[in-house]
Parts: sequence; C-alpha cells; structure tokens
Amino acid sequence: MNNILIEPPAVSKFGNQRIMGSFGANKADFAWPPFDIMMISGCLEHHGFPASIYDFCNTRMTFEDVRKTIIAEKPKMVVFSTSSTTIYSDLKIADIAKKISKDILTVA
Repeated sequence: MNNILIEPPAVSKFGNQRIMGSFGANKADFAWPPFDIMMISGCLEHHGFPASIYDFCNTRMTFEDVRKTIIAEKPKMVVFSTSSTTIYSDLKIADIAKKISKDILTVA
C-alpha cells in the first residue's frame, strides 16, 4: 500500500507561496518544486514506506483531481503541505481523504 504526499491545488492563478518568505511554489514565472514533501518522501522511502508525490499546485490541477488520485492510489496515509495563508483550502485534502475512507491517516 502506498502513501501519498500532496502539494495542494493553488488558491489563485499565481500559485501558492508557502515557505521561506517569497520562496514558495511560484515566483517570477518559475515553479519551485515542493521541497518539504520531497524530503518527507525520502525519509519515508528510506525507512521502507513507499511514497508518491503529487504537486497539484504547479500542475494547476483541482481538488477533483485530488479526489480521483486518492481513490486510484488507495493510500494508507496522505501527507499534505499547508500554510497559514492557505489553511482553509489545504484542509480540504484531509476532508476529501476522510470522505473516501475514514481509515486514511491524514498528516499536515
């Protein structure tokens, strides 16, 4: 069973700026990868827990795409990025996962 790590969909057409001040998902038309969940994925893999990363922000995918991905992957755990400026939108990930299966562990 796989674990999935998610960079949530963007809250605006410009993307989300989450970490290190202005160093976030998007700046000056350049899309930065979600380094935080990349590092977490590496730790999970190192300790024998398979993990997949989905960057819904930079790929401009929607919450419906998140739902379809969780259904297809059937993960045991869903880890997702969050920040104070996007918290309400980000928490939709946990809501979607729990509606699919109450057994999915959600981690923000």
